[in-house]
Amino acid sequence: MLRVGFRRESPIPKPCVRLEAIEGGEHNKSKDDYSSLIAQSIKEMYRVLKYDRWLSFVFAHKDPALWHLIRELSL
Repeated sequence: MLRVGFRRESPIPKPCVRLEAIEGGEHNKSKDDYSSLIAQSIKEMYRVLKYDRWLSFVFAHKDPALWHLIRELSL
């Protein structure tokens, strides 16, 4: 699951928070956890994206290696 930038009107269910693609945080996820969640999210986005359509993916992280990971997964 990849949480997108919507306003938080109600609490996010705990199973969803567990799957949130974030490094560190209250669940203390590692870079490997983060990379795995991002990879799963990209695969799911690709699966549901209709033929000949575009996807905008906004990403920010202090480690450029993770940008390279996303780039590799997207090719």
